[in-house]
Amino acid sequence: MLRAELERLGASRLGPLAIGGHAYRFAGGLELDVLESSAPWVSAALDHPAITSLGWPVIDLSYLVLMKLEAGRDRDLRDVVLLTGQLTDQQFGGLQHTVARFLPDAADDLLSLRHLSLLEARRAVRPAPGTRATSAQQEDSRCD
Repeated sequence: MLRAELERLGASRLGPLAIGGHAYRFAGGLELDVLESSAPWVSAALDHPAITSLGWPVIDLSYLVLMKLEAGRDRDLRDVVLLTGQLTDQQFGGLQHTVARFLPDAADDLLSLRHLSLLEARRAVRPAPGTRATSAQQEDSRCD
């Protein structure tokens, strides 16, 4: 049904994706990856989308992270590091709850990836060599 709708809109099917699904290209050059999954969290993700500022439904961050953890490719795991580094502790707690519910075997991996993101954030605020660190940065460097 979706394939027919995309073709009706002028998209041409490029081929299968390695992670399940197919890639499409529209006449203007826009490419769209359509993922297919029978994972138990997909229904919940479709029932609870995030809404963009333009009012478009998109996959909520928690389910995006689940998808990336399931894919397990290097770039997906790097994305999880970047994404979790931007979350507050409360937001990360919600993400942990979703992962524990749908992908419990990945709960420890998620914590490790969050830890990596926090280490990266600390490194990013360190002073350049030859400059003086603040007392908070000096304290932080003792924890590494």
